[in-house]
Amino acid sequence: MKQTVEGRCLVKAAGGIRTIEDCKRMLQAGADRIGTGSAAAIAEEE
Repeated sequence: MKQTVEGRCLVKAAGGIRTIEDCKRMLQAGADRIGTGSAAAIAEEE
């Protein structure tokens, strides 16, 4: 997806992201942003 948009927009990962490890995997895969309803729980993990 990141290659397809070629810098014209940012990539947001969302859906099922509930842990800091989920966030790290999405960022390593190329996501620029994270969308999650579990932000408070994730923030407490670090």
